[in-house]
Amino acid sequence: MPTRSELYHQASTDEKPQETVSHHIGLQILGVVLLTVLTISFIVERTILNKSFVMHEVTSSALESTILDEVDDGLQQYGIPTSAVTKADTDHIVRTVVNQAFAGQRLKLDLSPITNNVENRANDELSKVGLSTDILPSGTSSAVASQVNSTVNSRINTPEVTAVINGLQVARVATNICLIVSACGLFVLIVLAILRRHFATSFSWIFLFGTVISWLIIEVVRAVIPQLVQPYPDYSTFAVQCAGDFGQTAMPVIAVTGILAVICWAIRGFKRFK
Repeated sequence: MPTRSELYHQASTDEKPQETVSHHIGLQILGVVLLTVLTISFIVERTILNKSFVMHEVTSSALESTILDEVDDGLQQYGIPTSAVTKADTDHIVRTVVNQAFAGQRLKLDLSPITNNVENRANDELSKVGLSTDILPSGTSSAVASQVNSTVNSRINTPEVTAVINGLQVARVATNICLIVSACGLFVLIVLAILRRHFATSFSWIFLFGTVISWLIIEVVRAVIPQLVQPYPDYSTFAVQCAGDFGQTAMPVIAVTGILAVICWAIRGFKRFK
């Protein structure tokens, strides 16, 4: 016949799993939230808020071609060939704008290389037909420079761009805070789960649900980005390309959390059949 102390010990043992399971559920929910925030923040920091990503998207999209076409159209009225402003020139403008935007600076474009290039091309064209460059009006080069400045600045140095630059700085700070807080929080949960010997049990669910939720968020963002620019047709193809590359960059990150989920479930299965 069991003694009173044995009965008390058995009752305490029976109640302990319920308390542990309840505690695990709270940890798992918090873990899913932290993992999702960490994953999405990391993806955003590597894409939309990443200078190299944005620069690549602009320089390789139809948006840059649109800018180049408008500059060329403005130059044609002066009899300058459309090749006067090259893609390399436009790439330089885009790089300058992106660098200044990510630095939080007001856009200040130095178009003197393009102006000099235009003037040199004009002189070359005149020389080819045996004409002196003196026949050009004295204000031709300055008029061309003014047209280039007007065209390029109307495209990339607008009040909307200023608002985007300010929003970009806020978004970068907020994203960095989310990264630090979620990473530290998740690290604490990992340590607690290891010390209490339920890492695989808890994090199998955390990684599973975190992966699924993060993937759903990425898919929603990919669908929403093109919709946001519908009122601006010139940016539609750029938005579609950006959304596609955003998703492609995000998928490897999502795959990592998915693999971690599989590993944790495999550990649980091994322990069960051990």
